[in-house]
Amino acid sequence: MKKIIVLDTEGMSSHNPYNIGYVVADRNGNIYLERNFAYLPAIIENVIDCEPAKELVIRGASEILETEKYLYVRDKQEILNTLRNDIIDNKVSDIWAYNCPFDSRMLSKLFGAECIEELGITFKCIWSAIVYSKLLSRNYFNFIEKNNYLTEKGNPISKAEIVYRYLFDENDFIEEHTALEDSKIELSILLKAFKSKKKLVWDCRQPWRILKEKYDKERT
Repeated sequence: MKKIIVLDTEGMSSHNPYNIGYVVADRNGNIYLERNFAYLPAIIENVIDCEPAKELVIRGASEILETEKYLYVRDKQEILNTLRNDIIDNKVSDIWAYNCPFDSRMLSKLFGAECIEELGITFKCIWSAIVYSKLLSRNYFNFIEKNNYLTEKGNPISKAEIVYRYLFDENDFIEEHTALEDSKIELSILLKAFKSKKKLVWDCRQPWRILKEKYDKERT
């Protein structure tokens, strides 16, 4: 069966990612490989300048420094070489990420756009796929209204944590915001999109807007 990579990065958008994690899996949810990199030089730069997301960044950095679940890396080339080898060894052509534009941009920032292009893979957006396959529904809108999962402007929230709560009926679920663990729950979300049997739209760059437009129409 064809294998895919589901990947997540952690870090401020203005800096290099300090945590890159991914799983190699198939469309049935079997996981063949897990990677969890802590890029040490980026931890310092993220923590020093993390005011917009201070709590998340410091918590994530502390988790990395206090546990043994990570491969600690000082040379970013080690991460890129491992990713490249995993793509080749598992014949992967697609990398899925929940917020694909963000994660692909973070990889390009760290390794350079040319290096990412040379991997020969297609980046696909889980957020886009799950919005089009499962969230454009009265059931989801009832769920977000019941739990007040709305922005200050009244738009429906569809970040991974909230979507996971909806799809798996676990309203107390809290996302770890560590790359490997988040990639696992994002794989679970993607599997729900696969099982919908709908043709997946994976390249919408603003899925939140599609959801907002549908929600606004439902309310009028």
